[in-house]
Amino acid sequence: MNFYELMNKRRSVRGFTERELTDDEISMLLEAATAAPNACNYQSWHFYVVRGREKISGFVPTIYRGEWFRSSAIVFVVCTDAEKLGARFGERGTDLFAIQDTACAVDHLMLMAAGLGLGSCFVGAFDEVECRRYLGIPEGRRPVALVPVGEPATDTPKRPRKPIGEVVTFVGEDS
Repeated sequence: MNFYELMNKRRSVRGFTERELTDDEISMLLEAATAAPNACNYQSWHFYVVRGREKISGFVPTIYRGEWFRSSAIVFVVCTDAEKLGARFGERGTDLFAIQDTACAVDHLMLMAAGLGLGSCFVGAFDEVECRRYLGIPEGRRPVALVPVGEPATDTPKRPRKPIGEVVTFVGEDS
């Protein structure tokens, strides 16, 4: 599968089968995430890999409200550790670059999931404080995204995207 096919295969999946992920699949997902571009190669991310239906079910409803979340085979909690970026770039490093780094990692993880025939979903609407408490995440790390992954229970249709002309402005010669 080429990249064009892969990017069009990726979907936000909100329902999974009972199949557990293999250790090899988990390793491949983490390798993809940590291969993502990041500011100054500081790799300002940290990943919590939450396994087991009972532990995953503990997210609902305190951390995340969607019942579908319980069906996840695994959940990656993607955190930023922005201290080095803040020391070098100040507020822009902690408030922007660190978040960009985690977003790139999540995208790589989700594309790898699609390539493995798995589904995933980028979840940003969760209770950060409760997530930190539940997983014992130290103060220096900020949970940025939850990424549930598993074998999709159903086919998720591709959702429409705005036409390129509505979201792009060309600037410069031959515009």
